Amino acid sequence: VLFWAGNVILTPLVLLVTLFSDRKRTLHDLLLGTVVTRTDS
Repeated sequence: VLFWAGNVILTPLVLLVTLFSDRKRTLHDLLLGTVVTRTDS
């Protein structure tokens, strides 16, 4: 039960970080320093 309660609470919070970050990166991207670059080909 705690696993599911944790998922219900934490998943929206992790995704909300995306709305307020400057480069639209999720929480795990911010923690790991991941940057995705788009190239026009």
